[in-house]
Amino acid sequence: MEKSFLSIDLGGTYTKYGLVDQKGNVSKTHKIITPKDLSALLEAARVMVNQNPTIDGIAISAPGAVSHSGVIHGTSAIPYIHGPNIKKLMQQSTDKKVSIENDANCAALAESWKGNAQEVQNAIVIVVGTGIGGAFIHQGVVQQGKHLHAGEFGYMLLKHEGQWHSWSEVAAMSSLRKEVARQKSVPYESIFTGEQIFEMAANGDPECIRAIKQFFYYLAVGIYNIQHMYDPDIILFGGGISARENFITELYREYDALTENMHFETVRPILDTCSFKQHANLVGAVKHFLQSERN
Repeated sequence: MEKSFLSIDLGGTYTKYGLVDQKGNVSKTHKIITPKDLSALLEAARVMVNQNPTIDGIAISAPGAVSHSGVIHGTSAIPYIHGPNIKKLMQQSTDKKVSIENDANCAALAESWKGNAQEVQNAIVIVVGTGIGGAFIHQGVVQQGKHLHAGEFGYMLLKHEGQWHSWSEVAAMSSLRKEVARQKSVPYESIFTGEQIFEMAANGDPECIRAIKQFFYYLAVGIYNIQHMYDPDIILFGGGISARENFITELYREYDALTENMHFETVRPILDTCSFKQHANLVGAVKHFLQSERN
C-alpha cells in the first residue's frame, strides 16, 4: 500500500502543508499564517493530523541548522523553533513519527530525487531570496557538515567598495533593493519590489540598470568561487528571481565577462533553475523522511 506523509514547510510569514506520497506526488496543499509561538505550532500540527489521520509520518522543512536529534540551531524569522527539540515535541504532540530538515536542503533533496539533479552525482543548489541559502549534493546525498553549515553560501566573503561583505549582503534580493535605494537617495523601506526594479530597468531607469548589473556581477563572482571549489556537475538556482525568463542568460553573460580576460584556465559551469517551485520543500522533506527511515 502506498505510504502518505503530512509534509510541513515552515516559513517566516506562511506555513505550507500538504500530503506527499512515497513517490513524491503532492496533493491537498494548504497555507496558513505561521503560528505565533511553539504551542500554537504544535496545536496546528495536531489539527493537520486530525484532518489526515491515516498518514505514515510527518516531514518538516524548517529554516536554521537542523541537527539529527531534532534541535534547530541558529536563528531565523521563527525564533521559537530554535532551542527546543522540535522533533521530540512534535512526536509527543501528534503521536506520529517526525523528521526535520533544513529548508534549503529540502529543496536540494527534491531536485536530486525528482528534479534537475536526479541524473547527476554532485550538484549545488543556490536559493536566492531576501538572503542566499543553499545546499550541496555529494554522490546523491545532501551534505550537512561538521557544524550543520554545509551549503551556507550566503556567508562567503566578497569585497565591495573596499569592504568585506557576505555574499548575501551583495547578491541577494535585499541587496538589490538597498542598492537602488542608495542610488536614488530614498529610504530602503520605501523602495520597490525586485519585480518592479526589473520592470523599471526594462523601461530605461539608469539606477535600476546599474543596480541589476552589480547584482548579477556579484552572483557571478560567487558562482565562480563555488564552481572552482567543488566543481559540481550542475548548479541549480531557486527563489523567486530564478523564475525570470532571462535569469540564466544574464548569469552566463556576467560570468563570461568576468572570466574572459583571466590569464589562467577556468571552468564554465552548467547553470539551470530548479524544476520544483512552490512545492520543493514539501517534496524534499518527505525524501528526507524516507532516507531517515532507511538509516
